[in-house]
Amino acid sequence: MALQVTFGAGSLVAAGVGAGDIATLVTLGHWFGNWITAEKGDAEFLALIEESEFTFLRRRGLIDTPRFQARWGGRLRLLENGRPQRFDGQPVERLLCSSSQWTVMMTCIVAALDEFASSSTVRNICKAFLQRLLSAQDGIGFMQDLIDSSVQTRINGWRSAATVREMNIACRKIRDDLLRQGLAVQGFMPAAETHEVIDFLYWLLAQETEIFRTSSSDIAAIASCLCHLSFESLTIENFGVSSSRETNCRLVYDKAPLYTSDGRVVADARQRMAGRELSTTVSLTQPEETFSTFPISHETANKCRVAWELGSKAGNHVTLGPCEYTDSGFTHNDLIMEFRNKGTSVSNQSRKSSGPWRLASLLAIFNTEEVNGSLTEVLCREDPNSLSRIAEVIKGDSVSRGRTSESAINEPEILEPFTVCQAFFMGYYYQIFSQVVDASTLEIQTVTGCWGYQSPEFLRRINKHFQGMNGLYSGSDKNLFSMTRTDVLSLIATLYANMDVKIPKGDFSTRALSHQELCVGVDGKRMILVNSLVNNCETLGDIFRFVIFDCDSGGVPRTLEGLVLTGIPSQFSTWEDGDIPKTESNVVLSGSKEDCTRHIEANWDGLPERMVLCIRYKGRRVGSLNPVHADIAFCLAFMKSSRESATSQAFGPAHSCLLDDFVISGRLVTSGRFDPEMPVVVHTKGNPCLRYAAAAWYSEVCDVVLVKNSLQQAFGYWKSGKGISNSSYHGFVALIG
Repeated sequence: MALQVTFGAGSLVAAGVGAGDIATLVTLGHWFGNWITAEKGDAEFLALIEESEFTFLRRRGLIDTPRFQARWGGRLRLLENGRPQRFDGQPVERLLCSSSQWTVMMTCIVAALDEFASSSTVRNICKAFLQRLLSAQDGIGFMQDLIDSSVQTRINGWRSAATVREMNIACRKIRDDLLRQGLAVQGFMPAAETHEVIDFLYWLLAQETEIFRTSSSDIAAIASCLCHLSFESLTIENFGVSSSRETNCRLVYDKAPLYTSDGRVVADARQRMAGRELSTTVSLTQPEETFSTFPISHETANKCRVAWELGSKAGNHVTLGPCEYTDSGFTHNDLIMEFRNKGTSVSNQSRKSSGPWRLASLLAIFNTEEVNGSLTEVLCREDPNSLSRIAEVIKGDSVSRGRTSESAINEPEILEPFTVCQAFFMGYYYQIFSQVVDASTLEIQTVTGCWGYQSPEFLRRINKHFQGMNGLYSGSDKNLFSMTRTDVLSLIATLYANMDVKIPKGDFSTRALSHQELCVGVDGKRMILVNSLVNNCETLGDIFRFVIFDCDSGGVPRTLEGLVLTGIPSQFSTWEDGDIPKTESNVVLSGSKEDCTRHIEANWDGLPERMVLCIRYKGRRVGSLNPVHADIAFCLAFMKSSRESATSQAFGPAHSCLLDDFVISGRLVTSGRFDPEMPVVVHTKGNPCLRYAAAAWYSEVCDVVLVKNSLQQAFGYWKSGKGISNSSYHGFVALIG
């Protein structure tokens, strides 16, 4: 974890990390904290308070540092060129070598806390824990100010250090296993339990008594993670398989079982769940099993399993992708996504007075036979009055950002039918949004949603979204529903990354998109980015996808709120009038042997916490992009493939260029203002990254059309006056390939 910049950068280069990515990592480490600066930041913190780590780490032998290094210091996992990559070997071992027990311990502690507490609760625990550790020191006022100003940076460093070593994945496996055994509970620990967590951590690190007793399954679960992460002298009793080792550091769990032997819910189990912060783990391979970990009877769990599957099937009749009625997926308000109904209209009018129909009208995007029939199947035996009461709860006037005691459903007569209804619609929406979410890079195929048992809040939010508050039906066509990509990202963050965040929207009407701060992702315990930041885009559908990551995000610029916002990119020059580009009398489709690569980079010319997309060719910087501007330019330039083959008709004359022309000249090849009728063809066959970038660069200075084959079709499109340029000079560029 320790990294002097000169030594560390060399080790990263030796491990195979790109120079641009290293620069971003180092800079963001100083600004926000990451694994690069974790140990160095801790050393500076201790130097400011003029104390050694051993002053407050009184329990000796808790971690064997060499054994920790042997287990967790052999490889690291980073986001490199848009994909999680593992690096190992001697350079990595030198890079991750740690001499600080304090940094090692806090890295383990934050990794464990992250699985069982919300980010805000983790921050409060670490802050109060540091205050307690330092309370006996002189100058407590100075200590307080220092902790307040630095605690988030320190947490960022510890969290990043754990993630880059894949300790977060190890903790996730432990949590999933505890959930399956019924030893842990869905949701994050209640905020009221933070005091006991602080007591436990203080006992563990700063005291020397042998036993700590707790009835909190969350604390026992956190201790289980710590044991696995290398707290070797810590043992746990009465929680799962107890250790047979005798140590002088024992956590004793006083069992408070969640279920009776016949599966009925213990009286206080619901109260425990109602007090927990919203967080539900969903398996992407077996999502229908999600509700089996809730404190419900076996019979209700079976109903929920069936309800999820039927909801998912109903969701199959809704497609999500780019808006088609604008021909580009773009309006002056935002990038637009479209929900399209593929289901059957309700034919039985008598159903419209039923309880299931009313719930479907509140919660489904399209109230179809598929939704109504399936929902009726799972709720047919429920009391109509209970279903009416559920509808009233969902139509509540306000939407809370999290669980509140006032919003939790505690009425016994409606709790079971509500839970079954909730399972149906969670299956419905996870199926719909899975069409545009790429979770293939996750080491463990589970995600965490900001919703939970007894809570109607997410369903209330869905009701507000799809009743016209944040979307619109497309004119008179009730089979189409449009929503901005920003709003879709917000919902996906809630369902897949347990992040309930408000995302600001840009002023697209000015068209000054390349100079605006626009949101292209969210970063919390997991990170979600728009697809174009990390993957090549060859169709409109590719622009409207999202990718979720569980690797370290320490090299991705973001705000303190976890928003990934765009910065101001560099500007491309055009060729001078005297520079005459190559002319081809008969254009033949071609491309460069090697494509560009894309890199998320800090906005060095502006705010480093904003990002730009850097385009490189064989490591050389070609230029940078605002990815939202690039996405819109791509959508506006995109033409659907023509049936004409590339060689069916000759096309020429035209100026032409390849990738090398961009790299060598550092300028855009254009026709020149004295030859505006001569089109420019940029050959991008096999170069999707260049094609995406060039669409953005050229859109600032001339009309652009992006085609696979038919240049005649592209040229005719331009001659018809359908240009997209912001410039008074209307040259024409076709990106072909």
